Amino acid sequence: MPKNLAIRHLIPLILVSVIAILPGNAQKSNDGRYEFHPINFESRIHLLEVADTLDNQHTSIWPQRRYFVKYDAEDYRKKMGINAKSSLEKKFLNWVDRKLLREDLIAVRSEDYSFFINPVLNLQFGRDAYSNRTTYINSRGVIVDGRIGENLTFTTFFIESQGYFPESMNEYFRRKGSALGWTLHRGYKSNGFDFPYSLGQVSYNAGKFFNLSAGHGNHTFGEGYRSLFLDDHTIPYGFFRIETTVWKFKYINLLTAMSDITRQYMTSGRFLPKYGAIHYLSWNITQRFNLSFFESIIIGADTMGVQRGFDVNFLNPIILYRALEANRGFNTGNAMIGVGSSYKLLKRFIAYGQIAFDDFSFEGFRQLRQGHFLNFFAWQVGVRHTELFGVKNLFLLAELNQARPFMYAHRSTITNYEHLGLPLAHPWETNFREAVAMAAYNFGRWEVQARVNFGFRGTDTSAANWGNDIRRSYEDRGNRDLGYYMGSPVRRNIFLTTLRCAYILQPIVNMRLEASFHYRSETFSQEYSSLQTYPVNWFSFGIRTALFGWKDDFALIR
Repeated sequence: MPKNLAIRHLIPLILVSVIAILPGNAQKSNDGRYEFHPINFESRIHLLEVADTLDNQHTSIWPQRRYFVKYDAEDYRKKMGINAKSSLEKKFLNWVDRKLLREDLIAVRSEDYSFFINPVLNLQFGRDAYSNRTTYINSRGVIVDGRIGENLTFTTFFIESQGYFPESMNEYFRRKGSALGWTLHRGYKSNGFDFPYSLGQVSYNAGKFFNLSAGHGNHTFGEGYRSLFLDDHTIPYGFFRIETTVWKFKYINLLTAMSDITRQYMTSGRFLPKYGAIHYLSWNITQRFNLSFFESIIIGADTMGVQRGFDVNFLNPIILYRALEANRGFNTGNAMIGVGSSYKLLKRFIAYGQIAFDDFSFEGFRQLRQGHFLNFFAWQVGVRHTELFGVKNLFLLAELNQARPFMYAHRSTITNYEHLGLPLAHPWETNFREAVAMAAYNFGRWEVQARVNFGFRGTDTSAANWGNDIRRSYEDRGNRDLGYYMGSPVRRNIFLTTLRCAYILQPIVNMRLEASFHYRSETFSQEYSSLQTYPVNWFSFGIRTALFGWKDDFALIR
């Protein structure tokens, strides 16, 4: 490796080492245990219920540091009506009852440190009526989290999994090379998948205003179910993150180390690296109104295929990347900007939105009705309520998302908006319109959820590039600049619904007995022999530790 390139690769490690030497006097964390559990939408709902009652919270930043959540084990037991002491008399049964249903499996606490160890399980069996296929997921793992001193917290999380899924999921996993957005998979017996999953990070409160974290995980920016800036359904990646909170501002600097999955770019059996440099500023202008600004750049190789290391110019924490890209040369990377906002219409009733621009020109905007290809933008509007009609623990959400053709694509996969073949923003990728409605309700240990997705996305019928695949270069479109419309050339109409009912066994790690039903139907606006639908009528049940999430509401490209 060239000397200068080696130095650039060492920069993130040097930054991480700063965590160990900076002074800290921030508020003592709540044993660190609610800082870093992987965020799925179930845990987001709980955090929103708490955050929506507090002032000056920045609820569009995920993983949301949960220093404002004062819950400990006793609070969870009270919330769900669970007695702290077991009613069982025999000593062994008493221990099993406490450890499986009421407490951490292993917990060590002191004034100077604490750590917790808990099992992670996802054992589910099911049946898909459309494909007449028996399904199952067999995941086993462990999560360890804790605190050293008052300011250093950590977590590590590992799962080993095997599974058989409905054919729509099988087809998506085979095309993407990864299962559930967790990691690249291997084959398992016939038509099965073997896939591990790991997360881990260390965080340090460096004084009153700063938090530094580094590790391997996902990040999300947005108020809703989806994010058009950065979403968390993709494979975890390495990162270094600086979180600054001053007055009504919260500012995130996020540096990421990702990979391009394209085989032809592999060197010595290794995927080509790509890097992300991301800024997100959240400003609570009033107690009701929030305005947020987003910018990112993906840095890889240039259009000639020359590999680049991380450009030190992008370490500047306060810049406009588009201007920097112009100074460094427009082949340097792929820049994107965006604006988000939210407004509290009533107590706990929030309206929110996002708009993102990946590439934009006034010439293209003037010819928007003619379908000029340069209109690379996406938008979102939505509303959510965490206590409708005064009913506690009732969560409702409605959201609309749309992205134009070629959104998130670039000159090559080395600089497009994806990591290891999965999109970094919306899982429907590009050229789509989607509506989402969600409802969730908790009563004691019981929880029910319902979600409906419906919409469409464009589907290619030939080798022509209509802007439906972010892995294809937007320069690969022939000599045609016009005629790129939403859903062209053929619309894949999608309807999805998911119902879940769960009984929470262990509230500390959200382990539950769960039954779910997933329905999927697809139709095309025109019939082509090359296009195939993948309907699903899938029922499953089992035991699941709901600390980690995965989304099954994706859309196939072809």
